Amino acid sequence: MMTENRFKGKTVGVYGLGKSGIAVARTMVDLEARVILFDGSNDKISTLIDQLGLPPSAHGDFDRDGAFLDFLYPTPGLHVTHPVRTI
Repeated sequence: MMTENRFKGKTVGVYGLGKSGIAVARTMVDLEARVILFDGSNDKISTLIDQLGLPPSAHGDFDRDGAFLDFLYPTPGLHVTHPVRTI
């Protein structure tokens, strides 16, 4: 059974690149979403961009790119009072 792909062509932010964030990023790439990565570690972002074959623009800056996201996946470990959780 085929279902509608509601992520195709959408911009999806992944905030936090632990195990779950990496899995979400891979899934979003498979679903043909435009993926933007956010993490405190630039090395993690650069490595994942290379692994997934993403363009350099996938290295997100939340202040610059956050308002343009269609969907945001915040890491489950992000504290509920973190500013990303309030959008």
